[in-house]
Amino acid sequence: MCVDSVAGLVAATQGGADRIELCAALGIGGLTPPESLIRAAAAGTLPVHLLCRPREGDFIASTAERALVADDIRLAAEAGLAGVVIGASEADRRL
Repeated sequence: MCVDSVAGLVAATQGGADRIELCAALGIGGLTPPESLIRAAAAGTLPVHLLCRPREGDFIASTAERALVADDIRLAAEAGLAGVVIGASEADRRL
């Protein structure tokens, strides 16, 4: 279940979700959430996968954006999350 708030974390847990995709800004397709929400999700009981997407728009990642995603992956690992979710491609649309 995709969630973007502490209230969403609680609802997912109480509603019987078996895992969480943690996001921010779901209305625009989802972005990487703030560290405070990542830490709150890590303290829960469900496996959490972090969405690593630094901006809205297309999924073509610049070198600088790839560095941000790498930092987000490190944060997810440090927080003890179950994994990450990444949607990105090269300019020629290769993955």
